[in-house]
Amino acid sequence: MLFCPKDFSYIGVMGTWTLFDFGKREHGVKEASAQAEAADLAVQLTKAKVAQGVKSSYLELERSRKLSQLARRMVSATQVIEASYKSDDTEVESARAKMESRYVSGRARISSGIRQAEGSHGCEIGEFAANVRV
Repeated sequence: MLFCPKDFSYIGVMGTWTLFDFGKREHGVKEASAQAEAADLAVQLTKAKVAQGVKSSYLELERSRKLSQLARRMVSATQVIEASYKSDDTEVESARAKMESRYVSGRARISSGIRQAEGSHGCEIGEFAANVRV
């Protein structure tokens, strides 16, 4: 008869220690640092592009407003002249029609500029005036 124990177990400890990794860990830290810096620069670039887009939309809107005001004054002036001087001249009527169409066109450009600015930047025109310095 052979002698065999019923419970057989062993206890041991196993471990590893890297003495030298040839700079792998240091290069990994430098790479992560460079990636974080690149991400920060990308955020700054995006913010600058958005600010430039908002500013150019606002300036275009203001330009359209001024053109509309000018057209309104021109139409108003022609109405004053028309009230004081009635002419059957077709040339005068043609000029008046052109001014009125420019006025309507200017109003349409302002409306489309407002919609475009609000749609592309996601804020109201009042926010443009408060947040954009010209």
